[in-house]
Amino acid sequence: IFLLPWNRREWPKAWTSHWEARGCRIHYLPIQSGWTLADISLFVADALSESDWDVVHLAENDGLGAAALLMRSAGLAFQNTRFVGTAHGPTRWHRTGNLMQWSDFEALGSQLEGASIELADLLVCPSEYIADWCRKRYVTKAPPIVVPNSLTGEGRRFGRGPREPREIEKIVFFGRIEPRKGIDRFIA
Repeated sequence: IFLLPWNRREWPKAWTSHWEARGCRIHYLPIQSGWTLADISLFVADALSESDWDVVHLAENDGLGAAALLMRSAGLAFQNTRFVGTAHGPTRWHRTGNLMQWSDFEALGSQLEGASIELADLLVCPSEYIADWCRKRYVTKAPPIVVPNSLTGEGRRFGRGPREPREIEKIVFFGRIEPRKGIDRFIA
């Protein structure tokens, strides 16, 4: 697992243990201050080029896989590697749905995300809603497939044990204040 944190906070040891127990090695590759998304995408491609990979699974977020996928498309590298992308909510989806203006940083990220989505061998979406949104906006190599977020049980619990049931007094909504995130259902 390649971990590219945007800040210098330490990676939680519990997650390292979680993934190492499952045979995964964590490669901690902090992003340098001042890098553009294109710089980061090239950094990811360089890191990946140090080994032969059967499958590379990347999130679409900020197009971090775009350089590697463009290199493969041009026949320069990764010819024997299959790329799987996961689209949780591309920048274009966020900005359009929230009727917000774009920064130059986000516009570049959106272009890189589009390349990542369209050049991946397979696109995985956590909901039919996002899969349908992507189908309408990108030309993918294969139709997107839906695989709901699947980190279950043990993997979600760190520190707290089972609790006794109790009466609910307050509920808090964590998400953007928009219908696509369910705020309308929450306040209904």
